[in-house]
Amino acid sequence: MTRGLLQTLLTGKKDAGAAARRGLSLPVLLSGIFFGLMHLVLIKSMGPAAFPMIVVATFLGIVAARYREKTGSLIPAVFVHALFNVGGMLSVWMIQWLRR
Repeated sequence: MTRGLLQTLLTGKKDAGAAARRGLSLPVLLSGIFFGLMHLVLIKSMGPAAFPMIVVATFLGIVAARYREKTGSLIPAVFVHALFNVGGMLSVWMIQWLRR
């Protein structure tokens, strides 16, 4: 949603390649921040412990949006997102495995 819809709408008809060469464009920053804000719902279940996850989600959103802008494809953004999710779950899986 954030890269396929929001970032596309923010980019509009202008040349995404030119924005990608300049650094972080406004569509990348805004869609990344929006992605992080979507994770505010974690506060209800996790309390203050959710804030580091929200910061990481914002960083992930910016990285994925940058890949989307640079390549023009959603596939690298989906891949980055999946890697972050697996990486985040590795610690949970390891703790569960060690508790056995």
